[in-house]
Amino acid sequence: MKEVEGRIEAVARLALELTARMEDEGIIIGPLFSEQLRRSVRPEEGSPAHLEIARQRLCELADALDAARDQRESSQPESRHD
Repeated sequence: MKEVEGRIEAVARLALELTARMEDEGIIIGPLFSEQLRRSVRPEEGSPAHLEIARQRLCELADALDAARDQRESSQPESRHD
């Protein structure tokens, strides 16, 4: 079980890193992407339980992307307009 958990964690971290780089390069719009992640899985009543777990994990990833974006933006020096 630890092997599977480790692999899932690695893939999640890879997704976060790739997404952050694409956002920094202007390839994707970060807030829009995060919102799409949050809406991508909408289990209905009677759906398999794993869909609710997937929805929860995608929301957590979206939150992590938003937090990382906020951190990157707060660590950038403010541009001066003289």
